[in-house]
Amino acid sequence: MNEWHFTHISNIDRKIKEGKDKMLQLNIKGEATCLDDKDQVEKRTLTTQLSSLSNIQCSMQQQKRIGVVSKGGKFSIQNPY
Repeated sequence: MNEWHFTHISNIDRKIKEGKDKMLQLNIKGEATCLDDKDQVEKRTLTTQLSSLSNIQCSMQQQKRIGVVSKGGKFSIQNPY
């Protein structure tokens, strides 16, 4: 499980950055000329992938915050009694 996690999740920021960079390239290309069918499909695929990666990243951040709260971190509410 740890190997899968490292391979698929640990580099999520890099995957998002690469996807955004490719999307920017396609947008610039689309402003200069019409995108061909292959580029249009790639752009739709990138949009879906970026949405999924962003959702995963958000979920991971929420889980980290919940972990901090449940472990008595600085954001947890301490029982005054």
